[in-house]
Amino acid sequence: MRACCADNVEFVPPDERPVVRGIDALVEHVRSFTAAWPTDTRVSLARPAEFHHGWARGILRFEFPDRKAQGTEIARIEGGKLVTVVVFSDPVPAP
Repeated sequence: MRACCADNVEFVPPDERPVVRGIDALVEHVRSFTAAWPTDTRVSLARPAEFHHGWARGILRFEFPDRKAQGTEIARIEGGKLVTVVVFSDPVPAP
């Protein structure tokens, strides 16, 4: 995380949870959020990430044993590191 995130990174969840500020808080957020995930959960990019003018967009697919989820992440990048990440929950496309 330290290699790809600025120390003052901000992570904006797709729901009413508070904005996570700072790399240590983000590490703890990810750790606690994913702790209950089954070990066979898979996360992948739905298509290659897109970049332009210091911004990036990635569409992530989450495959849990009993369901699928998808989200769009928009990130601001400065000096090669993530500064802000805003997450949106997307409807899962039909197979």
